[in-house]
Amino acid sequence: MGIKLVRQMFFERQTHSNEFTIFFEHIVGIFSIDYRKSFLHFFFLIKLASMSQSAEGSNSPSDDSQKLPQLIGIENNPLVAFAHGYTGCGTNVFFPYAFTTVADLACEFVSPDFPSPANPICSEWKEVFTKRILSEWNSHQKIVLVGHSLGGYLVLRTLCDYRNEEWMKSVAGAYLVSPVADPSLFTIKWNGFDAELDWEYLRSVDIPIRLIFNPKDTELNPAHSKRAIEELEKAKNFSHIALSNPRYHPHFGGNGHFPIKEINDGIAELIKSVM
Repeated sequence: MGIKLVRQMFFERQTHSNEFTIFFEHIVGIFSIDYRKSFLHFFFLIKLASMSQSAEGSNSPSDDSQKLPQLIGIENNPLVAFAHGYTGCGTNVFFPYAFTTVADLACEFVSPDFPSPANPICSEWKEVFTKRILSEWNSHQKIVLVGHSLGGYLVLRTLCDYRNEEWMKSVAGAYLVSPVADPSLFTIKWNGFDAELDWEYLRSVDIPIRLIFNPKDTELNPAHSKRAIEELEKAKNFSHIALSNPRYHPHFGGNGHFPIKEINDGIAELIKSVM
């Protein structure tokens, strides 16, 4: 796990000049995007070293090692794939915080930067997403997909469009945060993102699908999430949470605000449920 995670941290990064990670923003706010990402990567290396010591330490497990899933080998723990949204990148909004949650569960993750985030093309995003997943997946791991906003739509399209691929049998869960789900709500056509989802198929998918959204969202029309809930409420294993506490940023973590705890808790719960 260590070599693959280190490789991801230092060699995967692409950057968007108009985007930056918000992780530790209060500490590294004067740095450019590249330095911010390097700081984030260094933090995760420290987390990885700590995890390795706990996992390979004495026969009397510490509190930290007790937190690591021991029923299966770390190499076989789920691979978590994050899909960012419109104008985003792989290390913005709540993602960096979720990365540490995933690392605490001794799981690997991928979180690619998609091309042309301000002018997204669905086929290109799907290609990048699936290639990154398959480049890190070891064929023994289960896969958990996490999508935010337009990335939520991408996760659902991935479930639909790759349903006949062998690797899709290893997808064990999906977590959607304020997902785009109703293309009819857009006044512009978005290069493949305007296609209706195959809801009938998605209702038949036998994996847990979780959705969290804010009914008072002012960044993305909450009607998107409501449409997804209406379509998926009869799915085999679907549940959702609606949160509207005014102290939360309307779109769950953007513009330098800290993300809400319920997102991380939900991702951790989903990962544990598929182990």
